[in-house]
Amino acid sequence: SCSYSSASKAFLFSLYNNNGYNPVKLTQYRNQQNAMYHCYNFGPVFGISNDIRISDNALSNSGSYTSCGGTYSVPSGYSAGNCGFFTGGRSFTPTDIEVFYEIVV
Repeated sequence: SCSYSSASKAFLFSLYNNNGYNPVKLTQYRNQQNAMYHCYNFGPVFGISNDIRISDNALSNSGSYTSCGGTYSVPSGYSAGNCGFFTGGRSFTPTDIEVFYEIVV
Protein backbone atom coordinates (compact mmCIF):
# COMPACT_ATOMS: atom_id res chain seq x y z
CA SER A 1 0.00 0.00 0.00
CA CYS A 2 1.04 3.62 -0.43
CA SER A 3 1.92 5.57 2.71
CA TYR A 4 4.08 8.29 4.25
CA SER A 5 6.75 7.52 6.81
CA SER A 6 9.08 9.46 9.04
CA ALA A 7 12.85 9.41 8.67
CA SER A 8 14.46 11.58 11.32
CA LYS A 9 17.83 11.72 9.56
CA ALA A 10 16.52 12.23 6.01
CA PHE A 11 17.62 15.25 3.99
CA LEU A 12 17.80 16.30 0.35
CA PHE A 13 21.07 17.26 -1.27
CA SER A 14 21.66 18.68 -4.71
CA LEU A 15 25.21 18.87 -6.01
CA TYR A 16 24.56 20.47 -9.41
CA ASN A 17 21.91 23.15 -9.71
CA ASN A 18 20.47 25.50 -12.32
CA ASN A 19 22.38 28.68 -13.15
CA GLY A 20 25.41 27.69 -11.08
CA TYR A 21 23.58 27.80 -7.74
CA ASN A 22 25.88 26.33 -5.09
CA PRO A 23 25.41 22.76 -3.84
CA VAL A 24 22.61 22.72 -1.30
CA LYS A 25 21.46 20.51 1.57
CA LEU A 26 17.79 20.76 2.48
CA THR A 27 16.93 19.57 6.00
CA GLN A 28 13.54 18.75 7.45
CA TYR A 29 11.93 21.70 9.17
CA ARG A 30 8.28 20.62 9.48
CA ASN A 31 5.96 17.65 8.80
CA GLN A 32 8.73 15.20 9.69
CA GLN A 33 6.17 12.39 9.87
CA ASN A 34 5.88 12.80 6.08
CA ALA A 35 9.57 12.69 5.19
CA MET A 36 9.13 9.95 2.57
CA TYR A 37 6.26 8.50 0.58
CA HIS A 38 6.33 4.92 -0.65
CA CYS A 39 4.11 3.74 -3.48
CA TYR A 40 4.33 0.91 -5.98
CA ASN A 41 3.62 2.96 -9.11
CA PHE A 42 6.32 5.63 -8.96
CA GLY A 43 9.83 6.25 -7.72
CA PRO A 44 10.93 7.90 -4.48
CA VAL A 45 8.98 10.84 -3.10
CA PHE A 46 10.31 13.09 -0.37
CA GLY A 47 8.14 15.49 1.62
CA ILE A 48 4.43 16.07 2.18
CA SER A 49 4.01 18.37 -0.83
CA ASN A 50 6.28 16.28 -3.05
CA ASP A 51 9.35 18.35 -2.30
CA ILE A 52 10.89 15.97 -4.84
CA ARG A 53 8.91 13.31 -6.67
CA ILE A 54 10.48 10.89 -9.15
CA SER A 55 8.00 9.39 -11.60
CA ASP A 56 7.79 5.81 -12.80
CA ASN A 57 10.06 5.30 -15.86
CA ALA A 58 11.60 8.67 -15.01
CA LEU A 59 14.26 8.60 -17.73
CA SER A 60 11.64 8.47 -20.48
CA ASN A 61 9.27 11.25 -19.38
CA SER A 62 9.12 14.62 -17.64
CA GLY A 63 6.68 13.52 -14.94
CA SER A 64 9.18 14.04 -12.12
CA TYR A 65 8.81 17.36 -10.33
CA THR A 66 9.73 19.48 -7.35
CA SER A 67 7.52 21.52 -5.05
CA CYS A 68 9.78 22.58 -2.19
CA GLY A 69 8.91 23.59 1.32
CA GLY A 70 6.40 20.97 2.44
CA THR A 71 8.82 19.11 4.68
CA TYR A 72 12.32 20.13 3.62
CA SER A 73 13.75 23.65 3.86
CA VAL A 74 14.39 25.88 0.86
CA PRO A 75 17.62 27.79 0.29
CA SER A 76 17.95 31.49 0.93
CA GLY A 77 16.31 33.52 -1.83
CA TYR A 78 13.64 30.91 -2.61
CA SER A 79 10.16 30.39 -1.21
CA ALA A 80 8.04 27.30 -0.62
CA GLY A 81 6.85 25.89 -3.92
CA ASN A 82 9.69 27.56 -5.84
CA CYS A 83 12.35 24.96 -6.61
CA GLY A 84 13.85 26.58 -9.69
CA PHE A 85 17.35 26.15 -8.30
CA PHE A 86 17.17 22.39 -8.97
CA THR A 87 16.31 22.26 -12.66
CA GLY A 88 15.11 25.67 -13.75
CA GLY A 89 11.46 24.60 -13.66
CA ARG A 90 8.96 22.46 -11.80
CA SER A 91 9.00 19.35 -14.04
CA PHE A 92 12.12 17.55 -15.16
CA THR A 93 13.62 14.36 -16.54
CA PRO A 94 16.34 13.22 -14.15
CA THR A 95 19.78 12.20 -15.32
CA ASP A 96 21.23 11.23 -11.93
CA ILE A 97 19.46 10.40 -8.69
CA GLU A 98 20.90 8.60 -5.71
CA VAL A 99 18.89 7.44 -2.74
CA PHE A 100 20.76 6.08 0.26
CA TYR A 101 19.46 4.49 3.39
CA GLU A 102 21.05 3.58 6.69
CA ILE A 103 20.96 0.04 8.01
CA VAL A 104 21.16 -0.18 11.77
CA VAL A 105 22.89 -3.33 12.91
